[in-house]
Amino acid sequence: MTRILGIDPGSQRTGLGIIDVDESGRSRHV
Repeated sequence: MTRILGIDPGSQRTGLGIIDVDESGRSRHV
């Protein structure tokens, strides 16, 4: 399983998101 950390530079707030991707390519927001 791969975990991806993404940074979202919004116009008013900066946020972040974590996504898990499994071996079959399915992704899930954590």
